[in-house]
Amino acid sequence: MILSPLTRRLRKNYVTLRKLVKPQLREMNLIFDVEANGLLKDVSSIHCVCIYDIDNDQTSIFNDVGTGEPITRAVTMLEEAEHVVGHNIINYDLPALKKCYPFFDFKGQAVDTLI
Repeated sequence: MILSPLTRRLRKNYVTLRKLVKPQLREMNLIFDVEANGLLKDVSSIHCVCIYDIDNDQTSIFNDVGTGEPITRAVTMLEEAEHVVGHNIINYDLPALKKCYPFFDFKGQAVDTLI
């Protein structure tokens, strides 16, 4: 395919602009799992949250014991995510987080692997 000089310049400018803007507008796509102390009707404590950031190929574990990051940081990450994926997250993980952390307000899209 032969591109005109104007098209090549526009494409180059678009790529440059995308590199500059992308870090600020980056969508977060996360896979996560929550471990808690009971079924949803009885849950009162989240033990840990494990999050895998698909875009950065990075796994993080959050808990309120030891030297790891606190669970509230995981809650913030999930709130900021555009898409989250997990097993039974619609009927358990997301409602459990909301029950234990009432400020949790997820507005993204959830993909549940429970069939």
